[in-house]
Amino acid sequence: MVLDSVPVGIWRACDEARAGIRSWDGESSAVFYSAHSGDTHLIDALAVELHELLSARPMSEPQILAALADVVEPGCEAEAASELHEHLLRLKGFGLLRESLD
Repeated sequence: MVLDSVPVGIWRACDEARAGIRSWDGESSAVFYSAHSGDTHLIDALAVELHELLSARPMSEPQILAALADVVEPGCEAEAASELHEHLLRLKGFGLLRESLD
């Protein structure tokens, strides 16, 4: 039996989101205003880093984990992958990131 390949989600920064991010010197968090929903969200440094990373180029979750490898403790890769996935979904809900199947 041959298994069909599972499509890999590719994550991208929402272009319109860049204008809605505000951060201040010395602060690790930022605020994101979604013009689409009218909501303002407090986002952490990882959210800002993910938006910047994905603004440079779209990536799959394994590629994102590889790009962030310096902050993942050895032996905790599975936990980091799970936490990254949840974080990406939350940021997608805010309208900061989007996912497509490629």
